[in-house]
Amino acid sequence: LLELLSSKSIQEGGVLTDFVEGFLDSPERKKAKRNWDMAVLASAVYQYQQKYKNEFENFTEKVRRYSSPRQMPDLEMCMKLNLHGHSYKLEVLAIGGPIYHVRVNDQLIVVEYVNWGNEVIVQAGDRKYQMQIVPRANALQCELEGIPYILPFDTGGMISAPSPSVVLTIDSHEGQKVKKGELLLTLEAMKMEMAVTAPEDGTVIKINVKAGEQVSAGQALVDFETVSQTQGKEENDKSQGSLIDFSSLASHQKSAEASALGPQWAVLERNYYAAFIGFDFQKPTATLLSAVDLFVKQHPDWRKKAADLIVKACLA
Repeated sequence: LLELLSSKSIQEGGVLTDFVEGFLDSPERKKAKRNWDMAVLASAVYQYQQKYKNEFENFTEKVRRYSSPRQMPDLEMCMKLNLHGHSYKLEVLAIGGPIYHVRVNDQLIVVEYVNWGNEVIVQAGDRKYQMQIVPRANALQCELEGIPYILPFDTGGMISAPSPSVVLTIDSHEGQKVKKGELLLTLEAMKMEMAVTAPEDGTVIKINVKAGEQVSAGQALVDFETVSQTQGKEENDKSQGSLIDFSSLASHQKSAEASALGPQWAVLERNYYAAFIGFDFQKPTATLLSAVDLFVKQHPDWRKKAADLIVKACLA
């Protein structure tokens, strides 16, 4: 804030309403953004938690309506985002407590993510930061060390329901061109109306629901194509930035050094145990035991720990 107030343009007055956004996105400040990898990991876990929350709300709503759910939830564990002309797909596994295993670019990264009031504390490797994550339309703003990182969602061109609700009215039609903030449809939940508006200027491609329909949290309501999607592909290619390097946060996973064996075993142990206590795990489960067996064959000194793990899992 002090940096902003000390700028010459602010002191002279008469700046445009988008001055702050341009100031935060200036080339000078972009050079100071050295923590894109941590911001991306934090946003992936944040999105996972939001999807989990939606699935839990849907599950409890089905229990309330039908006494027992007709279908068990299948949580999508792959989070997608677009950044500087690159698409990133991150597979997130909740392993237990605040620990998450995040796989990106064929690299496995252990992330500790702790909600702390209005902020989160995120640790990966030997780096630990206190952050604020704020949803902004179709993006997340992750503030780290006082610097905002804008991380656009890859929504696949869909506008989704924010919570279990009923479609009250359809206020747009397929093929309609709309402005940002224009009403597309109206939902009702808990006797409260919720307006679903256009996140950007664009075109309504398809309306997937009808008035009176019950929808779940996260259900696709409208297929929507933004102006930036239709006109910005060439510009994005020209302004494509460098690919984010996550290797420093996952260096121990493929290291042959003795000091890396502890972290490597900890990952195997959490993956294996998670399958028995109800957390996320990689399927099929047979691969988990095979991974433990392979590790023990390569490092016989860890045989006792492997035996203890199998007994512990069987007793869970």
